[in-house]
Amino acid sequence: MFEVEGRGGTVIRRGSSGVAVASALNWYLEHVAGVNASLPLTPIVLDTPLPPVPAKVHRTTPYRVRYFFNYCTFSYSMAWWDWGEWQRMIDWMALKGVNTPLAVTGQEAVWRLVLQDLGHLGFEEPFTTFRAHGLIIRDGAKMSKSKGNVIVPDPIIEAYGADTFRLYLMFLGPFEEGGDYRDEGEVFRTIAEAGAV
Repeated sequence: MFEVEGRGGTVIRRGSSGVAVASALNWYLEHVAGVNASLPLTPIVLDTPLPPVPAKVHRTTPYRVRYFFNYCTFSYSMAWWDWGEWQRMIDWMALKGVNTPLAVTGQEAVWRLVLQDLGHLGFEEPFTTFRAHGLIIRDGAKMSKSKGNVIVPDPIIEAYGADTFRLYLMFLGPFEEGGDYRDEGEVFRTIAEAGAV
């Protein structure tokens, strides 16, 4: 539940939780100030004085849980985020009323318990061994949309195939260290030709 009202040139927001109060701000931005807080979230500049709320607004939702994210998001893009990108996403989720972002941290323990209950595992610990992989970097820096150095693999996959691209990434550097990604067509051509033999 949230409420929005104007009093003496001030916009007052109330809510049943921090996310509800942030949702009240989003309602004000969209319905009164005419601002859409979309992704990627950028700083919002409002006119001063603030546009007044014409009448008190009270909103409720029938949804107890509003979730966001999926497993692909965690593997594909979030792995490269810096704290600034996380902070903007957390702010955006609160504005949009998300109260249950999917968190896959610790999911391996859940899968282990399921497989153990089904009789498919013969050990108690989550892993008998664990090896952390290194990062794939580009131009000496961690990949990030904010740095503009992410890989768009579609043209490479179209030209040389997905297996060629995967093989290149697998042998980019030592597993524990990762390596520096380079857009070198000759490397992809060589891998593709070797696979065709």
